[in-house]
Amino acid sequence: MQPAEKFIIEQNEPYISIMLYVRQILFKTLSNIDERFKYRLPFYYYKNKPFCYFNIAKSNTEVRRKGQFVDVCFIKGNQMTHQSLVGGNDRKMVKSIPFFTLEEVNPILLENVFNEAKQFFK
Repeated sequence: MQPAEKFIIEQNEPYISIMLYVRQILFKTLSNIDERFKYRLPFYYYKNKPFCYFNIAKSNTEVRRKGQFVDVCFIKGNQMTHQSLVGGNDRKMVKSIPFFTLEEVNPILLENVFNEAKQFFK
């Protein structure tokens, strides 16, 4: 088992299911995705460049609901315009989509965001 996969499996539910489902959608949507384990997080490279990563984060702000969630973070999020992406945490480049439950994961939305993000990797 690869380190990124091991990281996912070692988490608690619902985070395991959320990350596995998002990972499945990512691999189905894009070819040339390479899964790596960097900075103690699962990173996904597209055309040998960092594309996105998964993080389990905790929110105490009013922008997001309170509690832990899976943050699907896009490296070039600052160039993206999809309405589901949120910034914050003083991040200049990265924008993300938070998922608190498995039911919130919309495969069509994610496919659209993944396809928008890939345009910035030529």
